[in-house]
Amino acid sequence: MSDVLLQFAHISDTHLLKPGQALDFGDIGPEWAEYARQVLALRHDAGAVVGALAQEINALPARLDFVLHTGDVAGQPQSPEDYDIMAGWLGQINYPVFYLPGNHDDADGVRRLLDGAATSESLDYTFERNGVQIVCLDSNHSIVPHGGGLDDRQLTWLESICAAQDDRPLVVSLHHHPVPLGVPWLDALALSNGDDLHRILLTARARLRGVFFGHIHYGIDVLRDGILYSSAPGAWYQFSGWPGWATPALDERASPGFSVVTITRDRTFVRRHFYRV
Repeated sequence: MSDVLLQFAHISDTHLLKPGQALDFGDIGPEWAEYARQVLALRHDAGAVVGALAQEINALPARLDFVLHTGDVAGQPQSPEDYDIMAGWLGQINYPVFYLPGNHDDADGVRRLLDGAATSESLDYTFERNGVQIVCLDSNHSIVPHGGGLDDRQLTWLESICAAQDDRPLVVSLHHHPVPLGVPWLDALALSNGDDLHRILLTARARLRGVFFGHIHYGIDVLRDGILYSSAPGAWYQFSGWPGWATPALDERASPGFSVVTITRDRTFVRRHFYRV
């Protein structure tokens, strides 16, 4: 396509662990017991996970402008310095990577990856590529453990962006899902003020090309009032997200993957790629 404005890979939820680190599910409730059993049964090799992901991205037949990682870079970080190790692994990707923090991340650790891009206490920032404005939001403002939220300052900041007289196509990204999915166990961990976010985004609907998120470990596209909400598959394991599903569980048959997002002058394409670890 000759009218492509922007093309990027959307990755999420790598949940990387340091070499020799084991997952610890000591603080979970009984409803998470089966989920914990399934995750602990998985073979985890962070180098293999990132190696397979990087190989797939680097082998794509079309060139990318960047890679967008929508959070949970780490699984259970023990210090900000852990992210220096993870940056080395993710450095196998042959494109610049822009990061958002997820609910499992250490904020100071993610800040080390951003190289000064986020200067506020929240890890919010914006950048431009090929005349497209990309907004990255830190959605870790919630009283619900592992749930999401945006505070008033963030909403005001986003409102000023959406209300501006700006003709550039707009992309918005965050970690937590801002629209309900009809999956009770996941919706309990959604963005708590997704309706407030949606109301603000409606003011920029004419130039908004998509809202991209992670957190749910599977790919889904939701169209709400003409706004595209799109998630990336998990880069390691996938959640079970069938409508009405109330018990936390993995989809053990699903492969890890990522999305490739292509933005043209009048369309947004989301293509999903899967690979084996």
